[in-house]
Amino acid sequence: MSKESSLELKVGLLVVAALVVLSGFVLVLGGMRLEKTKSVFVEFDNPGALQAGAAVRIGGAKIGKVSDLEFRGHSAERQAHEGLIRAKLDVSAKVLPTLHDDATFYVTTQAVLGEPFLAVDPGTPGRPAIVEGAVLRGLDPPRIDLFLAKAYELLDSAVDAVRTKKGVLGQLADDTAAVVHTAREITEQNKERISKTLENVDKLSGEAVLLAEDARKRLNDPRLDRVIDHADTLTASLQKDAPALVADARSTLGTIKVLLDATAGTESDREKIKKAVRDGEEILAKGNAMATDGQAILAKVKKGQGTVGAMLVDDALYDDLQSLVRDLKRNPWKFLWKD
Repeated sequence: MSKESSLELKVGLLVVAALVVLSGFVLVLGGMRLEKTKSVFVEFDNPGALQAGAAVRIGGAKIGKVSDLEFRGHSAERQAHEGLIRAKLDVSAKVLPTLHDDATFYVTTQAVLGEPFLAVDPGTPGRPAIVEGAVLRGLDPPRIDLFLAKAYELLDSAVDAVRTKKGVLGQLADDTAAVVHTAREITEQNKERISKTLENVDKLSGEAVLLAEDARKRLNDPRLDRVIDHADTLTASLQKDAPALVADARSTLGTIKVLLDATAGTESDREKIKKAVRDGEEILAKGNAMATDGQAILAKVKKGQGTVGAMLVDDALYDDLQSLVRDLKRNPWKFLWKD
C-alpha cells in the first residue's frame, strides 16, 4: 500500500470517528433514547411557551417528550369543551401504565428563566391507567405575559390621565386640603359641644345598659311566668270548651232556622208566633214590675216601715212577740178561753 493511500485511509477513519463522537454528543445532550414509546394527547387552551421537543417529566425524571403541537381552532371535529392546542406526547412504554386517568398535566420551568417543560402528576393509584392514544385535558399555565401587557396598558392610561388632568387633580387636592382645614376649624370651635355630645352619648349608653338589665330582671319575674301560665290555662280551657260552644251555636242557629221557616208558613202560624212573642213580652213586663215591687218592699223593710219592718228593726216589739210565744207554749189553753 502506497503512502498516499495510507494517508487517505487515516483521514477517512478520523472523519468516521468524529461523526460517531458527534452523534454520541447529540444523543446524550438531546436526551434521545432508543427505548420504545407510546403516544398520548393533552389539550390546552393556551400552553404558554411550551414548544415541540420539550421534555415530559415526573418529579424531575424525564419520561418522554412533546413531539408535536397542533392548533385545532379551525377543526370541524373540535367540540366546545376541547382545547385549542393539542400536544402529542411520546411517553415511555414502561412508564405509561403508571399514569392514571386522573393524572394532571401542567406546564412549568426548571427555574424562573428556564426552559419550559410538561410536568405530570401520575394521579391516584388504583384508578384505571392511561391507554395509548388517550386524549386528556391539561392545566393552562398562568398568562404572565398577558398580565404584564394589561398592567402596562393600565399604567400607561393612568400616566396619560395624570398628564392630561393635571390641573383637575391639583384643584381636587386643593379642595381636599380646604375641606380638611374647615373640618379642623369646626372641631376646634365646637370642641366643648362635641365633648358634651360625647358625654351625653356615653351617659345614654350607660342608661341603655341599665334599661337592658332592668328588662332582663322583669323578664325573669315570677309574676310574668304566672301570667303566661294563666294564659296557657285559659287557652287550654278555650280549646276544651270550644267544641261545646260550637255545638250550642249550631243548635241556636238551627232553632232560629226553624223559627224562620215557621215564619214563612201560613198566616195562622205567623199569628201564633206573634201572639207567643206578645205573651212573652207581657210576662217579662209583669216580672219586671214584680221585681220592682219587691225591691220597694225590701227597701221599706230595711228602713223599718210596716209591720215586718218594725218587727225586724224594733227590738221591744221583737221581745214582746218572743214573750208571747213563750207564754203560749207554756199555757196553750189560753187559745180556747179567757180568764
